[in-house]
Amino acid sequence: MSSYKFGVAVLVVFVLVIAGIAAYFIWPSGLGQASSHAMRRGFLQAIKVNGSLGALAPVSTGGGAGALYAKAYEKLMEIAPDADSLDNARHNIAPEKDPGLMAIVTLLEKAAAKSIGRRYMVFSPKLPVPAVDDPIADRVAALGDICSTAGAGLMADGRPKAAVKALQASMVFGYRVWKRGLLVDIRGNALGAMDVGVQGLTQLYKSGPLANAAKFAACEKLHRAISRATKKWFAKSGFVCVIAPRPGDMVYIARHDQDISWRIEAIMELGVARWATDYQPRAAAIKNFLHRLAGSRNPWIRRAAARSIGLTLHNIQAAG
Repeated sequence: MSSYKFGVAVLVVFVLVIAGIAAYFIWPSGLGQASSHAMRRGFLQAIKVNGSLGALAPVSTGGGAGALYAKAYEKLMEIAPDADSLDNARHNIAPEKDPGLMAIVTLLEKAAAKSIGRRYMVFSPKLPVPAVDDPIADRVAALGDICSTAGAGLMADGRPKAAVKALQASMVFGYRVWKRGLLVDIRGNALGAMDVGVQGLTQLYKSGPLANAAKFAACEKLHRAISRATKKWFAKSGFVCVIAPRPGDMVYIARHDQDISWRIEAIMELGVARWATDYQPRAAAIKNFLHRLAGSRNPWIRRAAARSIGLTLHNIQAAG
């Protein structure tokens, strides 16, 4: 063999060895590959509401919205500490006549007119077990529903200006949680809170004493943008948030999704996948991958990985 051919052969072997080492570190063994669905173009891109509140939001009167939102959340927990009472509060047909619920609406109205400085809106530091009803997400939805239903009641009572404030409160709250929330379910419900506020404002600006063609058009445009984002969000949720997650897909999302919410969700789903497989080498590979993520520089990724590692079969069965 000539020295040239020998050199080429050595180079090829060297490249294959390096590729093998890289593959080992880039893609953990024993977890399977990502599906074509997860790898399709655009799947890992951040989902956006292509629009802003603009003139639909109240004029800002300074900072302090974060503290007001925390008070509103705590007040709702006092009024509705369990699932049944929360359901009753959320579906109250006349919250504008309930002093306790209107106290919550007032807090959210005040918050809507304040700026918020915190990067993330987090209502509890504990991450929920995936694929089950999350009481935090349910409370976020309830806060939006209470405001929007109160707005509708105030409209019916002939108090359109008061109705605007309540509907703006729902819209702004939903928008902020959508922008600053961390968890998939909570942000999905925030889209709903934003949209019910926008739809109520659409009716007020369409006709009557507050009719405003520019604001009506802005509402319709924003509603369409929210609807598009909602469709994409829940389609992705239907793939990621499942009873038996595919480890290869979850690893791919956890490593590469542009949105931290989906990375957190995928990490939490791996905690479920570890118990959903009968193949022990795969369960061990999942746990090893999670331990690697537990060393991430991102504190939320570290927290999600630690929570996922700590999930037990009892946790999952009790939650489900």
